[in-house]
Amino acid sequence: MSPRFDTNKQLVGVGVVGIVPVAVVIVVLGTIVVAVVVGVFDTVAVVVGSDVILVVLAIVEAVVVAVVFILTEMLVVVPGAVVVVEQIGSTLEENEPITFPGG
Repeated sequence: MSPRFDTNKQLVGVGVVGIVPVAVVIVVLGTIVVAVVVGVFDTVAVVVGSDVILVVLAIVEAVVVAVVFILTEMLVVVPGAVVVVEQIGSTLEENEPITFPGG
């Protein structure tokens, strides 16, 4: 039985390569949304001259950052971890018994 480490590395690589652009898009879009929200609320705060607007700004900004973080976790980190763990599991199943150097 020949080891299939190269194939598994390629599969993991494809999973990671497919996940990285999604992460970049989520982070970039999240940053743009936060910047737009901050800009709009700052402009309104200057025009109105109200501290209430600044409090609302802080709340909205916190919500947007939390949403971007949650989306990144759901769409990038967890699927990436699942791909890697599945590939490691399939490698272990196909190549048993496992021996370690010097052991």
